[in-house]
Amino acid sequence: MALATMVLLPSIESRLCLSLNKTGFTLVSAFLLFMCASVFWSEDPSLVGKYLGYAILIFLFVQSLTLLNSKFPWFFKSFITLFCLAAAVSVAYSILLYHQIPYQTEIDVRMYSLGGLHNPMIGGLSYGAALILGIAHCINQTEKTKKLLMALVCLVIFVGVVYTGTRSAWVGVIFAALTLILFHSKLLHTKKKIYLALFILAFIVALLTLFQLGLTDALTKRSLSFRPEIWSEVMANMNGSALFFGHGLASNAAVEHLQYVFDHPHSIYLSTLFYGGIIGLSLFLTLSFWVLKNLIQNIQNPSSIYALALLVFGLVSLLVDGNRLVRKIDFVWLLIWLPIALSFIRSPASAIDTVAHQKDPPID
Repeated sequence: MALATMVLLPSIESRLCLSLNKTGFTLVSAFLLFMCASVFWSEDPSLVGKYLGYAILIFLFVQSLTLLNSKFPWFFKSFITLFCLAAAVSVAYSILLYHQIPYQTEIDVRMYSLGGLHNPMIGGLSYGAALILGIAHCINQTEKTKKLLMALVCLVIFVGVVYTGTRSAWVGVIFAALTLILFHSKLLHTKKKIYLALFILAFIVALLTLFQLGLTDALTKRSLSFRPEIWSEVMANMNGSALFFGHGLASNAAVEHLQYVFDHPHSIYLSTLFYGGIIGLSLFLTLSFWVLKNLIQNIQNPSSIYALALLVFGLVSLLVDGNRLVRKIDFVWLLIWLPIALSFIRSPASAIDTVAHQKDPPID
């Protein structure tokens, strides 16, 4: 998508998309440029071209969704529908392999998924992202048939999240679902109260069912998977100039604990701190909070509720997972860069109002 959009870059629509989201694209650019600059003081400065390429691809991807939507009004709904259908197909085939091969981890029998979702954590978070988009899409459907079909797709994806056994995905889904209930503009105040009560009731019933069936080990048997020990080691290495500027994006963030070696800090926030220091983390948090604030203020925009719920899911679930934010396409793109890209999409009426407001002369 990002590469295909390069053809449209010289167009009027491209310049309009940038002008409508000046602050957002400025914050994205500032973060990407700083993280790429950090490669110069990392362990391997020769990789600056590689990470600059990733940064350019991310920027084009973020711009591509709003540009394609302005060019083709049907793009947004079609994109969300195809995204959820693809996730449902992946879940169905992965579950089939899980029972036939079996396609699962050896110790805790968590489901592997197809292609790039080769890790249960990656699969769980990716399916969780699709589940949130699917639920939002289901709520927005006006035709009963389409609403029912989307509900079935969500049910399939939900089962996939269960099979992966990824607990961080469940925490993210809970916060994202609450976000959908509280901020969805199509839900009346009374309906929000009903949905909130039903959500709390369903959560309590699910916990009681786990206890009754003796399945609480699914939540507790892996403990915290050495997260506190990993984070302690990472913080111990943050001293001197590294605390402010980071170790650099091309540095090795592997952590050793006991007989284990962990490839990265297992938290998008600590990873960003390791690579970019306080400056890099501050730029990322500034971008994230600005996008959240902008989405809440423009919640009437059709794409806002999708982006808001998905970004909440990503920011919450990646508290305990994730490595570099500037990298080739992977699940972090789904949880962070996709909702940021969706947040820049404007409805035609909103875009016209914004342009008109920018052109209006000030009134004395």
